[in-house]
Amino acid sequence: ELLLAQQFYSRKIATAKSEWEIIKGNEGLATLKPTTSVGIAIGKTDSNEEISKNIFGAGISFVFESANKKIIRHEVAFNKTQSAFLTYQISVSENKINLLQDLVSYIANQDLIIIQKKEVKLNQSILHMVKKRFDLGLASQVNLDRHTLNISNAYQLLVSLQIKQENLKRKIATQIGMMFEQFNLIPLKTDDIKATLKKASETFSNKQKVSEIKEAATLNSLSLRKLLADYAIAESRLKYEIAKQYPDYIFSPAYTYDLGNYIWGLGIDSLITSSKKNEILINKAKKIRALQTNKIHTYQLELTNNAESLLPKFESMVRELDHFQALIEAKERLKNQLQEQLKNGLIDRLDLELEVVTLFEIDKKN
Repeated sequence: ELLLAQQFYSRKIATAKSEWEIIKGNEGLATLKPTTSVGIAIGKTDSNEEISKNIFGAGISFVFESANKKIIRHEVAFNKTQSAFLTYQISVSENKINLLQDLVSYIANQDLIIIQKKEVKLNQSILHMVKKRFDLGLASQVNLDRHTLNISNAYQLLVSLQIKQENLKRKIATQIGMMFEQFNLIPLKTDDIKATLKKASETFSNKQKVSEIKEAATLNSLSLRKLLADYAIAESRLKYEIAKQYPDYIFSPAYTYDLGNYIWGLGIDSLITSSKKNEILINKAKKIRALQTNKIHTYQLELTNNAESLLPKFESMVRELDHFQALIEAKERLKNQLQEQLKNGLIDRLDLELEVVTLFEIDKKN
């Protein structure tokens, strides 16, 4: 639901989409023919020797483009549209990833707050019992001060986590594109988010082969597709620079009534291009194309190397989670043993809680 809300409200995504739509409009412009001109001429003479003293003329000029320049221009515009669309998709993807990262941080911090509240409550209980013993002369001032500092530190950490949680909520609201007051009315279903993330991790863990991960990374990489689109732009521009070596022709048919004479005419003009300038522009376009080729190869190498390291990193994290799970199980066994000792009168309540309060560090690492 939050991801859908981001698609609707995010200004960053809306901006990227608008930029794509603006660039897409250039495709229509690229298919237009060069401008055609129409002109008329009117004149008069004071000579009495001509059949007529009037001069009238009308003409039209249009350009004939050679070497398929119009088609190539459309190709450039089309490739630019594809590049802009992929930029838009990358923006959507990056904003989605940033939102998911903030949500994961929010959930992790929320779990820490729950643990920290339990720790504060337990420290309050410990301090209460130590204070009673101090009043009876069974505990020292040093012992009382130590536990007073412990609860103070635990409470300060709780406040710090709560402030961090508030900042994370504001950051999530900004990622979605909503005002904080408006976003604050939306309940965050953390259990559903956890279940979704767990399902995604299980889906990934099914791809046990590095080759499968490489293939998926290559086929699904928006950034690689964007680089390929940029290469296509460079290739089209090179074709256009080569085509510009061939001159275009301007045809100018005209009709003139000149002092009683009817005259038809056809003018043909062509702009003589500079071969040196064309050579420079073509070489420049070739270098830009080569640059895009290098970018593709560099990114492909980076993508492949990252894909190869992804599965070992994931497996390492799974082993780390298994280790933490073993610690949690050991912690629960220890708590049960301490409860049994309390029940049998081997330790008192203060001893039990002093042991239990040290076990919260294991929960915080999980």
